[in-house]
Amino acid sequence: MMPEDPILRSQVRVWMSAADGTFLVHALAIAYGSGAAPDASEKLQAGLSPAVHRDFDWLESQLRLGDGKFLVGDYLSAADAMMGFSVAFILKMGLGVKGKEWPAVNDWLASVEGTLPYRKAVEKTGHTLG
Repeated sequence: MMPEDPILRSQVRVWMSAADGTFLVHALAIAYGSGAAPDASEKLQAGLSPAVHRDFDWLESQLRLGDGKFLVGDYLSAADAMMGFSVAFILKMGLGVKGKEWPAVNDWLASVEGTLPYRKAVEKTGHTLG
C-alpha cells in the first residue's frame, strides 16, 4: 500500500496526514461540539461547516487534477485507505457537508470501495459505517 518511489511515498504521506490531521479534525469538532451542546448544534454546524467544505473542495480539485483513478496514481494505496475512511465517515455522519456535492469525491470513494482489497477487508471484519 506504500509505493517504492520516494516521491510517491511522500504524496501518500501527505494524504494520510490530511485524513486525520485535517479532515477528521474539522468534522469531529462538529460531532463533539454538537454532542456537548445539543442546543447549539445548528450554530456549530453553521460556524464549522466552512472548514469541512474547504477540505472537500480541496480533495475535489486534487481528484480532478490527478492523472489516475486513485489519490496517488492508478493503484490503491494507504492514502486511499485512510482518506477513504475519513471521507466515508464524514459523509455518512453528515458532519459539515450539508448543502454541497462533490462528484469527483463520490466517484473516487466508489472506486475505493469497489476494489478487491476493500471488499475483502469488509468481508473479513464485517465493518461498515451503517
